[in-house]
Amino acid sequence: MNEFLNPKSMLTPGVAGSLMMFLVNGIGVQFPELPIRYLALFLSFLIGSIVWFSDVRGRAPMAQKGIYWVLNSLVIFVVGFGTANLAADASSGPPPATPHALQLLSPRSAYAEPTTTATRTAASPTQAQVQTLTDKLARERAENERLKRELEAAQRNPAPTPPPPAPAPEPEKKPKQLPFFKRW
Repeated sequence: MNEFLNPKSMLTPGVAGSLMMFLVNGIGVQFPELPIRYLALFLSFLIGSIVWFSDVRGRAPMAQKGIYWVLNSLVIFVVGFGTANLAADASSGPPPATPHALQLLSPRSAYAEPTTTATRTAASPTQAQVQTLTDKLARERAENERLKRELEAAQRNPAPTPPPPAPAPEPEKKPKQLPFFKRW
């Protein structure tokens, strides 16, 4: 236990940072009006004050304990901050699609030939192609006329209108639930 409470150990700030993150998120959900960043900083310095009660009391001067207190408290804060952001990202859904770092260095596309602005002239259509297109146009016009006649007949003899659908019942409004993990 003495080794775990040693201020020189990095295990203590790591565990304390995770503990501090859970405490801050738990308090922040219940009291959303509290500034979470400052609460986290306060709790990290409060948890970091364990250095004053460590086994190094008789061997280390007060200035050295003060330096350990500030450094360990800042490490606790940073670990809690990083843990909270990782948890918020993991619980918020899929991450946005971002390109891989190596993809940013590679060229976007490769061209085998340079692009030219010269316009190409289209070959004139043959007599058979013109006749095919003329026949297709005649068929489309006949279909258009048939659809016009159907529309006019439907407008002269309107079908009875069905009754309007019943309005859908309003869904129950659930109270807004704050997420436990959120960015600081």
